[in-house]
Amino acid sequence: MNFNIRESMTRAFSEHSCFLVQAQNTWREKDKDILKNKTFLEYFSDNPNSDCHICLTCPVCRGTWDLFDPENPGEYAPVCSICSVVLGVFKKILGKNEGAIFFSHNTLPGNKLAKFIRIIMNESKVKKMYVLETPSIKIAQGERDFGSKLRQETVKLFEFVDKVEKDEFEYLIIYEIRKDWPH
Repeated sequence: MNFNIRESMTRAFSEHSCFLVQAQNTWREKDKDILKNKTFLEYFSDNPNSDCHICLTCPVCRGTWDLFDPENPGEYAPVCSICSVVLGVFKKILGKNEGAIFFSHNTLPGNKLAKFIRIIMNESKVKKMYVLETPSIKIAQGERDFGSKLRQETVKLFEFVDKVEKDEFEYLIIYEIRKDWPH
């Protein structure tokens, strides 16, 4: 997918996985820590790069694919222009509600993404989750409206998993995933 006007004035960005987890009621600090640890562990174990010894031991390599907190990214997980735009969109969605935001400069394969989302959504302290993935894209320098290219769709958890399993999951859509299951 290419959003550029002139090829000579573009910047390439890696694929992204972006997650906003909204709290059920109020989170204590302990609840946030438990969710954060579980999220990082599950994403790490589902990521294909976790099988590579070099990717695991090199902090620079790991920074290119591991999950990170975009508000406290750390030395090797830089916040790029895409991250900045999506962070602004997610903060607007979150509003005054409690929650956690996690990004990666990598995406999970479909079956691993569905598993990861199910595990996080099964937490009792999670109300809903927002998921956005972007492909590797080029954006014209100076283009400021990337956020306006994003669409939003509300789905139930089983519908999201079904989309992923049927390979109907789409990039550049912020999926609002609710816990509702069919009766």
